Amino acid sequence: MLAQDTMQSNYRVRLIRSIDNLTTRLRVELSTPQRIALFAGLYLFYVIAVVMLVDHIGISTNYFVFIPMIAAAGLFGWYGGVVFGALALPSNMLLYYLLGTLSAAPEHPQVAWIAGIITGIVLGYFSEYFFRLQQATDENRMLVRELHHRVKNNLGIISGLIQYHSNAVVDPDAQRHLQQLKRRVHSIANVHDKLYPRDTRTISASVYLRDLVHDIEDSLVGDYQQVRFDLDLEPLELEPDVLMSIGLITNEFITNSLEHAFPGGQGEIRLSLQQKGGDTILELHDDGCGLPNGFSVDETRTLGFPLMRSLAGRVRGRMEIDGRPGTGIRVRFSGQSS
Repeated sequence: MLAQDTMQSNYRVRLIRSIDNLTTRLRVELSTPQRIALFAGLYLFYVIAVVMLVDHIGISTNYFVFIPMIAAAGLFGWYGGVVFGALALPSNMLLYYLLGTLSAAPEHPQVAWIAGIITGIVLGYFSEYFFRLQQATDENRMLVRELHHRVKNNLGIISGLIQYHSNAVVDPDAQRHLQQLKRRVHSIANVHDKLYPRDTRTISASVYLRDLVHDIEDSLVGDYQQVRFDLDLEPLELEPDVLMSIGLITNEFITNSLEHAFPGGQGEIRLSLQQKGGDTILELHDDGCGLPNGFSVDETRTLGFPLMRSLAGRVRGRMEIDGRPGTGIRVRFSGQSS
C-alpha cells in the first residue's frame, strides 16, 4: 500500500512538473511574436467555438472566455492576464454584436467586466508566481546536480590519494586496509554519480548494486577471479542515504568474504534485494568456510560486522546473521522503497 501511494504521488509530481516545464518553455523559448501568434490562434479557436455553439447550448458562452484568458496569463504573465481580463467583456460584446446574438451577452455587463478584470489579475499573478518558482526550481536543480558532481570528483581525488599511499606502503596489512578504505569511498562516490544526471530524489537500487559489484569484480586479481557473484535484485527505487548505507554494507560483506571465506580463492557470493510487504530486505551470503565457533559481533575485534550493523541502524533496520553453511547476513528495513 505504501509503495502504491508513493507511486501515485510520483505520478502527480511528474504531471505537475510537466505542466510547469511546458509553461516555462512557452514563456522562455518562444519569442514575443511567436507567443502573440499562438495566443491569436487560441483566440480564433474561442471565436469559432462561440460561433458554432452560441445557438445550441443553454448557458452563456461567456464561460468560454476563460480559454483565451488562461492562455494570455500563461503566455504573457501578469500583464497578459490583466490586459485580457479588461478586454474580455468588450471583445465578447463586439463578437455577439457581429453575430447578432446579443441575447447571449451577460445580464449585468458591469459585474461581468469587473469579474473578468479580477479573474485576469488572479490568473496573471499565479502565472507569474509559478513561472518565477519554476525558474528558481530549475536553478536549484542545477546547483544540486553541480554539488553532486563536485562531491563525486572530490571523492575521486580522495580515492586517488588513498591509492597513491597504498602504492607507497610496503606492509601487506596496511595495503589491505587502504584498499578497503578506497572501496568504501568509491561506493559513496557511486551514489553521487547516480544522482548527478537525475532530477528525482531516489536511485535505482538494482542498477547501483550491479555497478558496485561489477566494479569489485574488475578489481579482483589472482585466485579471487574465480569467485562468482549471483545477483537477485528487484527493481526498487531508494533514497540516496539509504542506498549509500546498503552499498557500504554490500562492499563490506564482499570484502570480508574475499579475505576470509575462500582460502582456495574459489566460491560464490549471492546478493539479493527484495521487497516483502512493507519491508525491504537485503541478503548477502557466501558459500565459504563460515564463521568460527562462538562468534559474536559484540566481541569481535574486526571492523566488518560492527560496521555493517551500525550502517543497518542508520536506515532504522536490523541485521541478522544467517546460520546456513557459509556466512550470510540479512538486513530488514521498512518504509524506504517506492
